[in-house]
Amino acid sequence: MLFSRVLHLEEFLSLSSGESDFFHQVLCKGDAERLPTVQELFEESLREQKLKLKSVPSPVLILQMPRSGNKFKMFKGILPNLSIDITDLIDDSKTVSLLSFFRR
Repeated sequence: MLFSRVLHLEEFLSLSSGESDFFHQVLCKGDAERLPTVQELFEESLREQKLKLKSVPSPVLILQMPRSGNKFKMFKGILPNLSIDITDLIDDSKTVSLLSFFRR
């Protein structure tokens, strides 16, 4: 609401499902003993939801990470990444998988 109505911005992120939004809420299975990176959680979230990015998010990629409180923790912690590689997360019809290449 703040981005669209107050700042008059368009959504930063377009998904293969046809939806667009200002941020992506990372949804994945928790493991209290695991110490994942932001990259791993973002990839896992898109994979579990069977989603891809339509294009590079612009001007920024905002991720809402899983919450953890005093009593319930989804993860031991989440390791930050200095950068995130989204190359394999972009839905590009020009990309040919090795499997389809060898089936020709």
